Amino acid sequence: MFRDRTWSSRNKDGRLRIPYYEDKTLECVAVPILKGKPLLLAAGPYSFVSKWTWPPEQDPVSLDMEEPVGNEYVHSLAVGTLTGRAVVAAGNECGLLAVWDLQTDELLYRIERAHSGPISALAVSNWFGSGEIISAGAGYVRVWSASLTPMFDINIEQPVSGLVALSEQRLIVATDRGLIMITARDTGRRTNRSGSDTSH
Repeated sequence: MFRDRTWSSRNKDGRLRIPYYEDKTLECVAVPILKGKPLLLAAGPYSFVSKWTWPPEQDPVSLDMEEPVGNEYVHSLAVGTLTGRAVVAAGNECGLLAVWDLQTDELLYRIERAHSGPISALAVSNWFGSGEIISAGAGYVRVWSASLTPMFDINIEQPVSGLVALSEQRLIVATDRGLIMITARDTGRRTNRSGSDTSH
């Protein structure tokens, strides 16, 4: 039902040009396949995600994070499935986490201060059966349930630049010192959470 694909540009300068987005600074891009049709998701300033069908020949749908300030950068995107829904998650530099239904464009969840600082990376996993969001803050990773309730933290003690959720409850964490492989069973680095982030 849902998978990712990467396209290579055929332009002479090696760049993929997206109509209507030439004057924006891209921070992150995701390219899911939904019901056999590719989508292009791109984000940068102003706390919204632009969604195009492929090829991007029409104006995009704007998925708004409803950020009060309105000019905060989106630093991370992830696509996957939560409770049977194809979703996209976005995190911005103020720690705001938002999740939309990719078919209806409905904003499903919006959590202010999901992290006390920028959300540097996101992933969608299926470790516990119904889907989870995994987000990265300053030196730690937070696992959220499919209903965006915080489940536990994993202390990384290094800045995180990327996340890749694998099967068998494994997670690849990219840091400035290299890659770290951790598992959901790594209880030695878990901290149970019952609310929003206040300790980081």
